[in-house]
Amino acid sequence: MQFQFTQTLAHYIAFNWYFVWESPKRRNNRLISTYLPLVASVVLVFIRRAGITNWEISDFVLIGLGIIFVALAKPLVFFIIKRRITKLIQASPAESVIGERTVFINPTHIAMESKVGKGVFECEHFTECIETSAFFYMFLSENQGLILPKSDMPAEIQAELKRILPNLTQK
Repeated sequence: MQFQFTQTLAHYIAFNWYFVWESPKRRNNRLISTYLPLVASVVLVFIRRAGITNWEISDFVLIGLGIIFVALAKPLVFFIIKRRITKLIQASPAESVIGERTVFINPTHIAMESKVGKGVFECEHFTECIETSAFFYMFLSENQGLILPKSDMPAEIQAELKRILPNLTQK
């Protein structure tokens, strides 16, 4: 079985966003980066002041900044990821990173071909396989893998991937 799709900047951003923010393995990192500023601001205020009755306006501002950062953490991380991935792709030869891909699927491996070359990936070597509403993420290592968009994939190929991928998790 085979299908074609166009690998885009959005696909790379989605893969890295999943890896950095949405992956269950990164839950602790996500919680720390989200709530640490608020906890730190509260701790600083209580170190400076013995109790709530002694607070000054600067203490309330510090707590407010911690609360604002909780709300801005996720968009800020997304912005940083998007900016870094965009710079990396702009610095790379265009054909090697984005463009047309042909994917060949059989029961033992997945092959991906582009203008630059071809890669063959044994299904048993994927360390983690995740299906979301928009993509199949197939990790070869902690931060390297394939992303296949479901929007360009026929239903029979999606069914075949679900059948052959080891440990496929649906999110």
